[in-house]
Amino acid sequence: MAESYLMAPAEDYSTVRSANRKKTAAQRDNLTGFNAAEALEATEKALKSEDWRELAAGLIMAVQCRPSDMLKKGEFKAATKYRLDAHLFAKARNADGKHGQITCLVDTATFIDAFSRLRREPDVVEMRGWA
Repeated sequence: MAESYLMAPAEDYSTVRSANRKKTAAQRDNLTGFNAAEALEATEKALKSEDWRELAAGLIMAVQCRPSDMLKKGEFKAATKYRLDAHLFAKARNADGKHGQITCLVDTATFIDAFSRLRREPDVVEMRGWA
């Protein structure tokens, strides 16, 4: 009985879906190109940085994961030259996280080295205790 009061009319849902479709179509028509070589060069440069923020940004760019997984909970191990075994928690629906392989823009040895340096940074170590 309560559901009939909580649910919006079907017309409202179709109006929202229609608006979302139009917005998505407009976004697809307005794509912005980028120079992949420059992005890769900037990523590699960031992975050599001594500033933990640049290092974190480079790592995030290399694997496209969320900052919380990079700084706090995520686990990465080399699987192949450009694939990582990843254990990610940020968007997982359970406490065990998500497991799987992800592609890395740089060779995994470089990534793992930079990831280890990031996790040893005093500011990052302090963040692990934050809620």
